[in-house]
Amino acid sequence: MDARPQPPGVAFEPTRPLTRGRKAGMFVFGALVWVAAGALAIALLGHSYILRHLLAAVVISWLGFGLALLWGIAIRRGEERRELP
Repeated sequence: MDARPQPPGVAFEPTRPLTRGRKAGMFVFGALVWVAAGALAIALLGHSYILRHLLAAVVISWLGFGLALLWGIAIRRGEERRELP
């Protein structure tokens, strides 16, 4: 007998899925916002060691998340191909 309550079986489903182009555009736009914020911080606060590293970290994380996104898309497409009759 399990005394813990079971979570409801609710799944999120978007009303309208994003197109591939729009998803890529949002990803690039998000990266550009962070790069612009870093460049603005460097311009306003001066060229300091920590700010350059922050900007480098943003660029590197953007590349890492981009590769993870592409990998996830490739895995999903592979699963969808296997499910076709």
